[in-house]
Amino acid sequence: MDILVTIFLLMVQSALASLVIIRAHDYQPGRFFVALIFVFATLNAERILSRVFSDPAQIYIVRSIFTCNLGIFSLTLLWLLSQLFMPQWWQGRRAIIWISMPYVFATIVLAIDLIGRFGWFVAGLNPNTGTTF
Repeated sequence: MDILVTIFLLMVQSALASLVIIRAHDYQPGRFFVALIFVFATLNAERILSRVFSDPAQIYIVRSIFTCNLGIFSLTLLWLLSQLFMPQWWQGRRAIIWISMPYVFATIVLAIDLIGRFGWFVAGLNPNTGTTF
């Protein structure tokens, strides 16, 4: 049942993003909104993909992408809200770059940890047994 709800949400999100891209394609916050909807749709698609795969290594890859997408979602939401409510951050010396750096850095470090299975922050899968460290 929840897969049907997820598919319905994906269809509604796609329709909303299509409407915004048609009506406000030249408006900068509109573009960030479409990017936010795209990232949110990938977060919802993870629910379907985690049920499709049964191999722990494949599920680990799906969950790793989901975890990295959470960082991208936070960054995109920050950019959208700053475009709407703090447009001065995007002018002059571009303070948004410095405000975004912790999000970008944390997402990159987390992605390296998850993809490389180093276990710095997140316990990875043991490639030999398929179990967590």
